[in-house]
Formats: sequence, structure tokens, C-alpha cells
Amino acid sequence: MDIKSIFEFISFVNKSTIVKRGVVLPSREGFESDGEHCYQLSLLCWYLVDLYQLPLNKELVLEYALCHDLVEAYAGDTDVYKSTAEFLASKRARENEALKNIQAQFENQTNICNLIKEYEEKRNDEARLVYLMDKILPVINTFLAKDNYYIENRVSYEKWKNWLLSKIEEAKFENIEINNFLKQIIIFFEENKKDFFK
Repeated sequence: MDIKSIFEFISFVNKSTIVKRGVVLPSREGFESDGEHCYQLSLLCWYLVDLYQLPLNKELVLEYALCHDLVEAYAGDTDVYKSTAEFLASKRARENEALKNIQAQFENQTNICNLIKEYEEKRNDEARLVYLMDKILPVINTFLAKDNYYIENRVSYEKWKNWLLSKIEEAKFENIEINNFLKQIIIFFEENKKDFFK
């Protein structure tokens, strides 16, 4: 057993979990961290798999949810509405470089790196579910926290809806229950757009 590599991995995980995001949590003041986001995303996906009896590999869903943002330990979080156009455009390159760094640092841990690649490629329905819930979770938390994020960043309901629809189209996750859930989310925020969106 290589104790040094385990300590190094835990140190890396510590670094990855404290990356700050642009979302305020309803349970406390301040922005959420990547660690909090991945934990909540994992539980949400698990809940949905059980709730809708989705024919998915739950272990794989949880693995994607837990590791999908590990590259942000080196690449940082990229907020779609707060970032500059240049920073947004560099997202893929920064995250690809970060993944190379992780691969070099933990060359014996190829599974996590492969899972990150599979998630980014939306290679299967497990990855597609996690990808879509990753896009839904911030707006729900922002609503629950009664935060002015969308107003402050001049995001209208239409702009948010079109962005989400583009992500749904990109994911191509063909599941009736999840697609109905997403439609309900869109309707909910249309009905509650006043004082929430610009």
C-alpha cells in the first residue's frame, strides 16, 4: 500500500471540494463549494433514479456525480452568466489541461479520469442524467435561497429557458419521466419568474 499516494489524493480532493461556485445555498450564507455541489447532485440523482425507477446503473450515476467537477481543482469553476466571454471560451481547454494534470498526478488511478471523460462526452444515460441535473440544481438552490443571482446578472426567464433547452437538446436523454420533470421545472419557473429573473 502506497500511503504517500493516498495522502496526496486526499490533499487533491480537499483542494477540489473547496472551489467556490456562483450559487448561494439556502441553508447558510455564502457561496456553495464544489464539494457541497457534488454531494447534493449525487443525492438528487440517486433520489430520481429511485423515484422514477430509472433503468440505470446507480453506482455509475453516483460515480459521475461525485467526480464530474474534479477538474475544477485546477481549472476553476466557470459560471455561465458571471464569466467573461474569453473565460467561457477557454473552459474546454482549461478543463482538458486540468484532466491531463490529474492523469499525470495519479497515473495509477485511471478509472476516475475515464469517468470524467465519459461524463464530458455524455457517453451513456447515466452521464446524461447527471449532466442535466447539474444544470437544474443551481436554479433550484437559487430559488430556495431567495437569491438575486439572475436579476443581478441580467438573466431573463427567456434567456435561462433557452439556455436550458439547449442543454436538454445537447444531452439527448430520452426518458419520459425525466423529460416530464424538466418540463415541470420550466413551467414552475415561468410561473415564478417575477422578482426572480430580470
